[in-house]
Parts: sequence; structure tokens; C-alpha cells
Amino acid sequence: MVKTPICLFDLKTGILCSSCEEKLRMGIISELDIEVAKALLKLEETKYRQLLQDVRFHKAYMVDDVLAILVDQKDVVKLVSKGGRLLKELGDMFGKKVRVLSYRCDLKEFLEELLAPASILALNRVWLPDGSTEVKVVISYAGRRPPINFETAKSLSMTIRGVPLRIEVDKSRRVFRLSRSKKLLKGRESSRK
Repeated sequence: MVKTPICLFDLKTGILCSSCEEKLRMGIISELDIEVAKALLKLEETKYRQLLQDVRFHKAYMVDDVLAILVDQKDVVKLVSKGGRLLKELGDMFGKKVRVLSYRCDLKEFLEELLAPASILALNRVWLPDGSTEVKVVISYAGRRPPINFETAKSLSMTIRGVPLRIEVDKSRRVFRLSRSKKLLKGRESSRK
């Protein structure tokens, strides 16, 4: 059974007990957390019993067109497996793209999950003249489009971890797909003739 910060009985009945009502009032859980927990429970009951068994859901955040769900670190791989079908269905329920992130991990692991499948080449703390700091992330990725909208990634980082980001793409080390590079080589050979 999927584990959530909301009582199972409350999720099934749609009425919060006094304990969960207090969590909601204090801001420990949100309406979005309740809706995501209900959706996960529904997916577990219908199709994904094995996959969602013992998954621990902690929190959900919605920024722009992305729904970020925080689960235990060991559960991230479970939810992303099976070609991401579960995440696609969850995304369809909310009309958003879904990102699964570890609830408790260090900053580097958090950023790797947030920016996946991009590779992090460098991670530095930058001190600004006003005394504040930002984390500068240099990434490399395959393809023309970034794996996630950078403004959305910055907002998620600030919302979830309180860490302002500066994202840069290292174009000199940019990775290209093999099929694309073969086409480029053929094009160059034909232009030499």
C-alpha cells in the first residue's frame, strides 16, 4: 500500500480526521498533497499495485507545467521504471508533466534528478555583491531541446529547497546523438567531393 502523510481512511472517504485537518491548517500538507495522494491510491488500486506497494509519498509541488512529487530515494527508480507509464498516467490526471524527486538527499542528487537526463558537469556556489549566494550548474545534454524548461527548474529549486539556481549549458561538450553525427559526417564527405 502506498504510504502518504494523509490517513488512508481520509483519502478513501474524502473527509479529513482532526489530525490531518490540523496538518492542513498548519501547512504541513497542502490540498495538492491530498489530491496527489488520492491519485496515487487510485492508480495503485487499478493498475499499479506491485509498483506502488510500499512507496512513500511525502509532498507535491506544482510549478508552471510541472508536477514535482517527492518520495523516498529508493522509490524514485520504482516510479520512473516501466517506461514511465505510471508517471504519464499521473501527468494526464493533472494535465502536467511529472518529475519524481528524492525527499531527503543532498543538493547535487536533487539537481541531478531535477535536470535529468542532462549531465551535470560542474556545480559551484556563487557569491553575489549583495551578499546572497546562488548555485551555478553547468550541464550538458543530448538533443536540441533542454530536458526541462530552465525557468521552471529554477522555480522548483527555489520552491522545494530554497536554493536559487543559475543554469548554464556547456556547448563545447554538448553531446549529439549517434544517428545525427553520422548524418553530419555523410554531409561533410559529400561536400568534399
